[in-house]
Amino acid sequence: MPHTILSRQFQMFAQQECQGSSPLYEHLATKIANDEDLLDIASLIPQDQPAPNLLLAAVHYLLAS
Repeated sequence: MPHTILSRQFQMFAQQECQGSSPLYEHLATKIANDEDLLDIASLIPQDQPAPNLLLAAVHYLLAS
């Protein structure tokens, strides 16, 4: 998936899903939206899956392990 689309998905996720309820996830999603290396990783997620949710869930899982 092109980085421009992924970047917009992370920006929208930060604004619509996290703003006012999860400052940490809002911050992370905003930063990911502007990071080419992290967008490269997110581009591996199948297009029919919500990239912001899956990437942040994977990070959460790894930190909790």
